[in-house]
Amino acid sequence: MLRHIPRQRLAAALALTICAPSTLAANGFMQTGPAGTYGKASSGQTAISNSGNPAAIGFDRQRMNQENTVLGALYLGGELEYGNIQELFDIYDELANAFNDDGSSSGGGSGGGSTSGGGLDFGDIDINDPDIAAIIDRVEGQANHIGALLALVATEGYANADAAVDLPLIFNTDIFGGTLGFNFSYSGSASAVGFMEDIDFDAATAQTELEAAFNLQPGDPATTYDLSGGISLTIDPNTNSVSGTFDNDSLLATRAAQATQFGVSYSYPIVFENSSTLYLGATAKYVRMGLARVATRIGDITDSEDLFDDIRDAKFVNTNRFGMDFGALWVAKHVSLGTSITDAFEPSYEFNAIDTSNYNNPTLGALIDELQTYEQERQITVEGSLYTEDRAWALSTSYETAAIKDPLGAEHQWFSISGGWNSNSFWVPSVRLGYHMNQVGSEINMYKLGFTLFRYVDLDLGMSSEKVEIDGTSLPQGASANLGFHYTF
Repeated sequence: MLRHIPRQRLAAALALTICAPSTLAANGFMQTGPAGTYGKASSGQTAISNSGNPAAIGFDRQRMNQENTVLGALYLGGELEYGNIQELFDIYDELANAFNDDGSSSGGGSGGGSTSGGGLDFGDIDINDPDIAAIIDRVEGQANHIGALLALVATEGYANADAAVDLPLIFNTDIFGGTLGFNFSYSGSASAVGFMEDIDFDAATAQTELEAAFNLQPGDPATTYDLSGGISLTIDPNTNSVSGTFDNDSLLATRAAQATQFGVSYSYPIVFENSSTLYLGATAKYVRMGLARVATRIGDITDSEDLFDDIRDAKFVNTNRFGMDFGALWVAKHVSLGTSITDAFEPSYEFNAIDTSNYNNPTLGALIDELQTYEQERQITVEGSLYTEDRAWALSTSYETAAIKDPLGAEHQWFSISGGWNSNSFWVPSVRLGYHMNQVGSEINMYKLGFTLFRYVDLDLGMSSEKVEIDGTSLPQGASANLGFHYTF
């Protein structure tokens, strides 16, 4: 039986993200600038909302000084999230040793000797007088230990790093009654997906097989007995030799993505008699995404820390696609409500093919083939804000209505709530606080704190409440940092 682990991101994914050729920025799920604290809410407390709602650029333009013709920003950011990765590579090396198929034995004519199969130790076996119960107990204990290591890696052995660069522009010029904006971003990320084959060791099956094995007589051919769970024992009664193997197709499928995106947005206002305004917006975007992946059986690993050299040197398959986002934002004196649809037409992108002919389990090959195409799923977000008339104080929230996966297989569905105070002073910083919860996948919670300094500089920091142990030190499971500069001319 195979367990498909949706995303098994290794600690070295951080280094891989940095080392991957031409990669920088996020996978499309990281909010940069003040939006790192506010989330996907267009609160109107900063110069550019950067909320991901195309309609918000009209709302942002409405707050510009009339003498300015362009409003722009440069946002740089990074996020890190990881599990309990202490001694992770040692665990992988131990699993690799266990799944190595080279069995060995030592014994003489009396049939005595110590037998091993890969990393399994069958103990001292006397072919003429075997202690079957002792053999089963020893093998079952080791199989349970290896199964526990697989489960540990599946739940704790991950790390993910994102960095982001965004350059939005809004023009303070009437274009057919609406507002025109541009956005450029460059992104890259790397991770690893695990496919773990369960070790279904059954002591009763092993008992039956071993009883048959040790009933062999001289003259009988060498025979291999399946003890279950991928563990087998080969006995040759003519030479009194015993050897064991441990077959398991658990593997790491390492993946990387890099993307360049350019978008053109348009927002049109509809003004109502009560002085509220409904902004309708759309973004047409060009995306060039490169995807790469490498699959390695754990039993074929010789040095776990060298695994990521393969993906670093992998050839990316580049796919060009056009996409569309849509949005609406209703703004009144003390409240705003909005919704946005990202990647409405769900464009798809291709990974490189992987040869799975050397895997014994046919289900495994089918699962790997399923990962060859990445479909950028449609996401619908709803948002709302309450604020004072001068927007000095605001309370905002946003909610993604569905769980979707990024190019590397991680699931995202964020709920965010935030509050802010805008000082409207050059010397006194504006302050904002945010709480973000991923409702699927890692289910991490992040607390954010942000400042706007000298009206034009934004600094936002975040940290998770959950802790992990790394090299004996307790650290937050996730952290983030965003630095932004906005300007007008």
